[in-house]
Order: sequence, then C-alpha cells, then structure tokens
Amino acid sequence: RHGTPNDYESIKGVSFYHNNIEQKEVSEVTKFLKDKFGGNPLEKSQRIILAESKVIYSPKDISQLALDLESKFDVKGTITLEFANMSEEDAKSYGLPEAKLLPIPGK
Repeated sequence: RHGTPNDYESIKGVSFYHNNIEQKEVSEVTKFLKDKFGGNPLEKSQRIILAESKVIYSPKDISQLALDLESKFDVKGTITLEFANMSEEDAKSYGLPEAKLLPIPGK
C-alpha cells in the first residue's frame, strides 16, 4: 500500500524479488505481470517494480495470482504478509509462528 522502496522514494506498483534465477525467466515473469497489471518495469539489483501498475489487495485476488504463477511457471508459491503497527508481542499473542516473524525493513 505504501509502495516499494527505490533509492529514496517509494514507488507504487507490483514488485517482485528474484535471485539465482536466469534472466530469461525474470523476463518471462515480468512480461506475465506487466500483461496482467500494466506499469513500467524498473529494475534495481534483484528487484523488479512495475511502476504505477494496478495493485491488488483482496485475499481472493492475491491467492489467484499465486495459483496463476504456480501454474504458468511450474513453481511453488509463497505468500508473505506484512502487518503494519503490530508489535512482536501482539503477533505472538495472535498465534503467528515465531520463526516467521520478521521485522519490516525500515521500521
């Protein structure tokens, strides 16, 4: 909702991180997402941001995107959630797995 950090600015749009993936596959994923959401691809290190693309927020849309990516690229999807303004103690009391509680960068 607040965008993806790019140098000293935050850019709104779909973004994904990649490492140890062949450039051909990165290009295919970028094209797939651009066709689906629009935007202008910006690349920085191991991150692609589709600047000003459509962004989805509903659980149904997010889960469908994960399934579409799994099907198209024969991969196993993982959905990661960031909770704003939630303390570590709150997260534990809500039953979130401690091994998965990572700080949000920049917080």
